[in-house]
Amino acid sequence: MDSLIILTADSNGGYPVPAVRGGAVSTLVEHLIDDNENRQCFKIELVSLYNKKAKMKAQKYQNTVFQWIKVPVEIKWLDKLFFNIVRAFFPSKKSISYRSVFSLLFYVVKARKKIKHTSATVLVENNIILSWALKGLFKSKSRKYFYHLHNVPRVNGYARKILNSASGYLCVSNYVAEQIEDNKNPIGPIPKDKVKILRNCIDSAVFNINTVDVKIEEIKSRYGIKDDDQVILFSGRISIEKGVDQLLKAMQIISHSKKFKILVVGSYIHGEKSKNTEFETSLKKLNNGLKNAVIFTGYIDQLELKYYYQIARLTVLPSMWEEPAGLTMLESMACGTPVITTDAGGIPEYVGDCAIVLERDKRLPEHIANSILRLIDDDELYEWYVNNGLNLISSSYNQDGYAVRLLTLLNKIDVENLN
Repeated sequence: MDSLIILTADSNGGYPVPAVRGGAVSTLVEHLIDDNENRQCFKIELVSLYNKKAKMKAQKYQNTVFQWIKVPVEIKWLDKLFFNIVRAFFPSKKSISYRSVFSLLFYVVKARKKIKHTSATVLVENNIILSWALKGLFKSKSRKYFYHLHNVPRVNGYARKILNSASGYLCVSNYVAEQIEDNKNPIGPIPKDKVKILRNCIDSAVFNINTVDVKIEEIKSRYGIKDDDQVILFSGRISIEKGVDQLLKAMQIISHSKKFKILVVGSYIHGEKSKNTEFETSLKKLNNGLKNAVIFTGYIDQLELKYYYQIARLTVLPSMWEEPAGLTMLESMACGTPVITTDAGGIPEYVGDCAIVLERDKRLPEHIANSILRLIDDDELYEWYVNNGLNLISSSYNQDGYAVRLLTLLNKIDVENLN
């Protein structure tokens, strides 16, 4: 059994593994260790930021040893202060990237000590800054380390040498792979023979068409949703990049035609309550124009989320940035709810023709509105998207075999680099 050390930490809130606070990367790492429990491909040592609930959940794992890094209160206080300063004085910046910078640096120092005397293969999950934990430790070519990129790198972290010496790169989509192979990217150009695609997956035990009527009725009662309401759902972080404003503008076009309810599931920062940002304020003004048909639920736990997808007639996810892949599209389809989305980044690769994919142009709200009405009014077309979405998930995006796919790709990169 191969030994594998996984480094996972970010600057967007410091999500632990198991993913008790959410976070796309943490969720996917949890899928990996879950599948590894059954497949036993690796003996895993996972270096995670400490969280009490995560530590309790981690007790069930037999093939993963957890190394917890507990960030001092003083450093968390610095994170909060710095984050608020960025938000206040640099509103144009993507401030969420500065959510836990000092915690990340603390993690790097502690993680370095934990991997210093090991011969195991190291897998760096997404964050290029984690490269600092590797500097000077891999002088022997027998020691291997790989990067698992969930996003397109925007910095090289002043770590060019360690990046260039990596054994290989696993990318969540062809879009991400093409970006790092380009010399315009901060870490590029990465040679093609070092790059492989490891597509994201979802947990079909969580996201599926199995339902609990009592749970559905409880949620509908909580939000005042009637049986004849046409529920349109958005799921994701409340930010301009995710395009929820595009959905609300679309709903203004067609709000008079049917009895709609719009469920906006998510918060500015995953797992935390609303901060009443300027963008959120603008959304609430749009809601006023929709006669308060929009319901802002805030963060919803993963185990609850499938019922929200099931309540919805449609899910609209009009991402406006170059989304590397997009898990929410897969989650919705797994729950039997058709998806309307955009041609952003790797999304078209993932959904294929099993979702309605729209161009991000000035007429996007209009196109969203027309697509909503088209799906609602055409039962045959609606069922086509339901069935093809379910088939796509079962054939391509189930977490079963995720650890095997990782092992196969790591070995394949090794062989190609030796040749």
